[in-house]
Amino acid sequence: MTTCLGQFPWLLARHSTLGVVGYAYATSYKSRAAYRWTVETSVYVSASCHRQHLGLRLYTALFALLTRLQIQSIFVCIGIPNEKSISFHKRMGFEEAGLFRRAGFKRGRWVDSLWLQKFLPEGGEDSAEGGQGQGGHPSAQAPYTESDRVLPEPVSVTALSAEEVLEVIARSQSQTQTQVH
Repeated sequence: MTTCLGQFPWLLARHSTLGVVGYAYATSYKSRAAYRWTVETSVYVSASCHRQHLGLRLYTALFALLTRLQIQSIFVCIGIPNEKSISFHKRMGFEEAGLFRRAGFKRGRWVDSLWLQKFLPEGGEDSAEGGQGQGGHPSAQAPYTESDRVLPEPVSVTALSAEEVLEVIARSQSQTQTQVH
């Protein structure tokens, strides 16, 4: 958490009696400047809260915050087999991007890692091209210097209640509807 919070949001979903029942966060994909507009994300929902769309709500709120940070590309790495996670991420707009063999060691055995990718902002003119449209990312107009920040000023979100997550989602949806009309 400490590593992520310096630059990116980490969202917590809390239940009034069960406590923390889920989280979603983003972290740097690579430390080099060329990758400062790409993140890796993760989401977890307690088994006691499956089938309640909590993962969807957490990711929707996280993606809205990442869009505000001008993030263009999101990667997720899934140890396979894990059909539930793959299915969930594909429903969230991720597409398969690559497979790394024997990349992780979980539960006493080597596992392959499936990488999936999603582009932000959703519906943006550059999203289908991964930000490679007219002029690319706004930061591409000026050369990168060592004094530049890796990301714009971070959004200081360390934890959100379920109600606060819903508020972020509602604001994001109302902004999207306003842009469509």
